[in-house]
Amino acid sequence: MIKSKKIFCIVVVCIVVGLLISLVIPKKSTMSTELIRIHIIANSDSEEDQRVKLLVRDEITSRLTDNLKNVNDRQQAYTALQELQDDILTWSDDVLNNQGKEYKSSVSLDNEFFPTRIYEGIVVDSGYYDALLITLGNGDGKNWWCVVYPPLCFLTDLPSDYWEYRSFLLEWWNNFWN
Repeated sequence: MIKSKKIFCIVVVCIVVGLLISLVIPKKSTMSTELIRIHIIANSDSEEDQRVKLLVRDEITSRLTDNLKNVNDRQQAYTALQELQDDILTWSDDVLNNQGKEYKSSVSLDNEFFPTRIYEGIVVDSGYYDALLITLGNGDGKNWWCVVYPPLCFLTDLPSDYWEYRSFLLEWWNNFWN
């Protein structure tokens, strides 16, 4: 009797540990072909140019969040970004002008390589992605990048059922008891 209780406790502990591990391990995105990235490259690595890059990021992501809120799929997002390129250039240059910068920005839609990145527990694999590229001045500085569609940089703005999180062990456990 004592031996069966020990075995039961060991099994329960193993299941609990497995469940905890499955909750911590990032989930792999299955939408890699649906993503459009955003890449902002600073003029230089100076503290000032890095600060300005973040101001441009804030302005652009705010505007894009508003402009893409009714987009339902990747193609709509890509088309909207194509149509917004002149506006994005204006928004970016306005920030640069307001900060007293002599340099300007450039905007393009390109296909670029990005390393693996984790956004709120969602893994976006490395690879080539279509991207909105904003280069500030010479573009010799550190960059900032994220996902503009779907807006993984702002997961808190997405409905709670946007992503499906699954745990093999939890599913097994539920199936075992049902």
